Amino acid sequence: MFLPAISASLFIALLLTFGPHPSQASLTGGLIAADRGRFVREDGSTFRVAGTNCFYLAYSSGADDGSYEHAWVDEVLDEAQSLKLNVIRVWAFQDEWFERERALQPAPGVYNERFLVALDKLIIEASRRGLRLLLCLTNYWEDYGGAIAYVRWAAAAGESVSNRREDFFTSKSCRTWFKAFLSHVVGRVNTVNGVAYRDEPAIFAWEIINEPRYTGDSSGDVLQGWIQEMSRHVKSLDSRHMLTVGHEGWYGRSSPSRERDNPIGGAERMGGDFTRNFLIPTLDFAVIHLWADLWLKCDEDCKLAFADSWITGHLAEARQTFDKPVLLEEFGKWKPYESRDVFFRRAYEASTAPFSRIPSHAGGAMFWIMHPDNYPFNDDGFGV
Repeated sequence: MFLPAISASLFIALLLTFGPHPSQASLTGGLIAADRGRFVREDGSTFRVAGTNCFYLAYSSGADDGSYEHAWVDEVLDEAQSLKLNVIRVWAFQDEWFERERALQPAPGVYNERFLVALDKLIIEASRRGLRLLLCLTNYWEDYGGAIAYVRWAAAAGESVSNRREDFFTSKSCRTWFKAFLSHVVGRVNTVNGVAYRDEPAIFAWEIINEPRYTGDSSGDVLQGWIQEMSRHVKSLDSRHMLTVGHEGWYGRSSPSRERDNPIGGAERMGGDFTRNFLIPTLDFAVIHLWADLWLKCDEDCKLAFADSWITGHLAEARQTFDKPVLLEEFGKWKPYESRDVFFRRAYEASTAPFSRIPSHAGGAMFWIMHPDNYPFNDDGFGV
């Protein structure tokens, strides 16, 4: 059980205040959509996200039956259901990182059906518990392969690249291979229940990439063009589900009055531009990340104040510009538990209607990261 990691009574009470998330035996409400600043069910009622991240669930679902790793999947899903969560963010990729025989894409254009069947089964198990999945399709960082795996493949194929992750966004080969990957996964039909992914209610949304950066580009043009290209491609495959990008939330040139709110020096030169990126019409909602312990060197009061301003500032920007919901997609807090309790409460209240100062565009929050009992890889200290 996960509850000792934070105050169980506080966390459950916190989630229950954000509207009904009833524990149920199956999913109801159909596909979720964005309507201006709100997430909505098919009947038009508001859907507020109370979620978590567990990036390795699809990978672990492909472990041998009866293994301790395979058991993690049921444990995490059961606990998410018992806490009345409604969305879990999962990596739906694995590009020749380790254990090549279990990689989804061990080489460009080569797809491992074992991983994909595991994803099929994960979708069904989530649906059975009334949970939806936010499926992320690649990563700027090296974990699970991501951008650098494509760049290495391009170099091996003879393309002139500098072996930086940033080459992923400009390489012709990388873009071609990634589009083929998107087509293969987003266009899939579940082998267990026969439902096309594009029609699957248990998929909350697709996310093109986690935390994209193009370091040194203050214009933001490279990422802007890449996001436009890839989002159009995903929407051509699945126009029913929502689509987003796993943005850290950096402000860029399009909102110069807010650049000083970036928490780390040079953030405006990392290629992302929150406002400009989410003005792209093929993106349905915005996301931000919040890592006060990693970004700031100050006391707990300072971090709480930053959390308030970071969340509220992005909600205000969304209301004033692109008019889409904003999801606090990643946030975490180091121990002690007392500090974590306070920070979690503040983050949820700031990011979730009706408690947010800007409830019209506050879509909810997803903490990082839910682990099973005795999970051996909690290296970042944020595991719950």
